[in-house]
Amino acid sequence: MKALAAAVTPDTASRATLSEVMQLDQSVTDQAHFLATEISSQYALRTQIVDADVFLMDLVGRQNMLIHKIAKETCLIVADLNADAARAALAETTQVFDASLSALQNGMPTMGVRRPPTPQIAAQMDALVAEWTAVRTRLQDIAAGAPADVQMAEANYNDLQTLAIMMGDAITMYIEAING
Repeated sequence: MKALAAAVTPDTASRATLSEVMQLDQSVTDQAHFLATEISSQYALRTQIVDADVFLMDLVGRQNMLIHKIAKETCLIVADLNADAARAALAETTQVFDASLSALQNGMPTMGVRRPPTPQIAAQMDALVAEWTAVRTRLQDIAAGAPADVQMAEANYNDLQTLAIMMGDAITMYIEAING
């Protein structure tokens, strides 16, 4: 995998190399999500966790996975690798991320999602929504067919990295809130 990643540079990447990376991507994404769930469960005190907390932690952890999926889909569009399928996937992923983030910020009782349990988490969710709002329109435009180039992909990557860091902080806050 390391050699494959080194082969994917703007000057040396081939369609075959990029295709090979994409085949490995889902496996790595699944493993990362599993690892995040396992780490969360290790830091949580099992006697204090209820089903709603487990669902909430899964939802928060899934947001990080979706951030990485959005970055991948944007790169596929820029590389013109199955761009139409990637645009459709980007539209769907963006919509799922947006709906889940709204549920985390405002609660969604019908799905078992409570409002943020502490003022600090509520403030973090507000900050995440503000950051996401700045990125979302650009992503929706790309998904709808707007031209996408390497500079836009780099800007998206930087913005998505910021979101991932902020979401990681939110995960830590939720774990601390659940553990009391």
